Amino acid sequence: VDTLKQKRVFLDAVICPNDVLANELALALWGIGINPKQDVMVTGCDGTLLPKDYWTVEVDIPEIAARAVSLLLAELEGTANPRETHIETVLRPPYKN
Repeated sequence: VDTLKQKRVFLDAVICPNDVLANELALALWGIGINPKQDVMVTGCDGTLLPKDYWTVEVDIPEIAARAVSLLLAELEGTANPRETHIETVLRPPYKN
């Protein structure tokens, strides 16, 4: 935020690891005169807050947890095989009033 305040960096978007951090960043940007709805896109990545004002990438957190536990148990039992796993995500735009 300090770098943005000094106008040394220009960003089109910031992708935060979660919605709470995205909301905090948006508030900090407002505080230094940057409009996160017009000047820079702010998005979170967990879908835990209703995207009233900002975008969010919604993920199935219980599914991620279940797969992580399954992979961990397989590793502990010595039956794990290297593999990829994919979780469906949904990009949620801000709700319009």
